[in-house]
Amino acid sequence: MANYDYSHIKESDPNDLSMVDGLILEFAKWVRTKGYGLDVREGIARFGERIGVILNEYSAEVNLTKNQMETLSNELNQTISGLTQDSEVKNARMSLDGIIFTTLKERLDNLEENAGTVGNVVGSVDLDGSSLFIEGLDSPNSPISIDVEHNVEDDEIPFGIETIDVKNIGIEKVGSD
Repeated sequence: MANYDYSHIKESDPNDLSMVDGLILEFAKWVRTKGYGLDVREGIARFGERIGVILNEYSAEVNLTKNQMETLSNELNQTISGLTQDSEVKNARMSLDGIIFTTLKERLDNLEENAGTVGNVVGSVDLDGSSLFIEGLDSPNSPISIDVEHNVEDDEIPFGIETIDVKNIGIEKVGSD
């Protein structure tokens, strides 16, 4: 046999009722105030149904959030899998001279601004056992052609090594535009 407590509940409700769904508050009021048992039971039934609706809405939000998280996770994984390309872009920011530009665009802009200008790279060519060094080419791969018409006689000083600044020689563009 159950031991019933016939004392009244005197403690105030510790719940913050501003956080409670309005319909649940209405149904709780019905349970507290309705005089007919049928109305009290209806309040309890609607109270349970409202909780079910709220749980379904919550479940739908959880599923939506889960799908969004999966989408973001997939996008992140795709981004991470493309790091090789990102690192290639980072490597492309460094010029042949070892200058590291803040952005790839900055480097490309610098290349365009300096297109056709003379840099400080040294190039060399072998001339029948002697060497000719040319300073001021844009890169070691810059095309250059040299026509040498110089004969060394046995009694003359050998040609040896000679350095010529590029501004002292004529440069013509090689190839077609």
